[in-house]
Amino acid sequence: MKNIKDKCMLCFLILLYIRLSTANFLLQNVETYVAYYGGSNRLDDLMKFDLVIIDADNYTAEEVNYLKSKGVVVLVYQSLGTIENWRWYWKFIQKEWILAPLNEWEGEWYINPCYKGWRDLLLNSILPRIIKKGFDGFLFDNIDIVDEYPETVECVIKLIKDIRKAYPDKVIVLNNPLTIISSIHEYIDGIMQEDVFLTYNWNKNRYVVESFNKSTSLIEKLKYWKNKGLKILILDYTDSQALAKYYYHKAKKYGFLYYACNIMLDKICRW
Repeated sequence: MKNIKDKCMLCFLILLYIRLSTANFLLQNVETYVAYYGGSNRLDDLMKFDLVIIDADNYTAEEVNYLKSKGVVVLVYQSLGTIENWRWYWKFIQKEWILAPLNEWEGEWYINPCYKGWRDLLLNSILPRIIKKGFDGFLFDNIDIVDEYPETVECVIKLIKDIRKAYPDKVIVLNNPLTIISSIHEYIDGIMQEDVFLTYNWNKNRYVVESFNKSTSLIEKLKYWKNKGLKILILDYTDSQALAKYYYHKAKKYGFLYYACNIMLDKICRW
C-alpha cells in the first residue's frame, strides 16, 4: 500500500512540475489581455495584446496559430456551468442535465456538472475538439454555478481536477472561482474575476461602479491568491473611457491584469 501511495505522490509531483513549468513560461511576461467573443476579422487588433481569450467557434486552427506566431498566448472560452443552444454539441444535451435558464442571457442554461454524461461530453468530445485548434489553454466560465447550486460544489471540483489530469501542459484560468479556490488552486494557473470595480446593472440597464466594500473585499482575496502564485485577471464592464483608465492603473498597482469593455464583449477596447 505504501508503494502505491508513493507512486501516486510521485505522479502528482511530476504533473505539478509540468504544469508549473509550462504555465509559468507562457504567463510570466503577460501584461495585457483581452476577452473578445466576436468574429475573427480582428486578428491584427488581437495581436496587440499579450494574451487573448476567444471563442473557438469563431476561429480556425490557422487563425489561432497565426496569433501564437506573433507571440500571443491564446486561451479559449468554454463554459463549465452552463450550456448555450447555439453550440454544435447542444443536440447531445439531455433534458435532465439542465437546471434552469440564465435570466439575462437568452438561449443559455445552467447545466448540472454532476451528470456523468455532461462530464464525458466535455472531456471526450468538446475539449479535444477545441484543443486540436492549437489553443494554449482554457478560460472556464460559470464556475460560480456553485453559488447558485451549492450541491454541485464537489462535482465542479472533481471536473476541474479531471481536466487538469487530461491537460497537464495547458493553461487553466477559472472565471469567478473564489468560492472553491482553496480546493483547486493547485490545479489551475489563474483567476479571472468579473465586476471588481465596474459592472453592468441589468435592472437599471446601464453601467455602474461597484460598491467600495465589494471591491475592497475582492481585491484582498485576489491579492492573497496572487501571492500564492496565481495570475489574476480582472474583467470589468463599462462604456466610460475615463473610468476604465482609472481602474486600469488601480489594478496595475496590485499587479493584476485588467480589461474593461462592453457587457457582450463583442468589441475590442483599448483605453
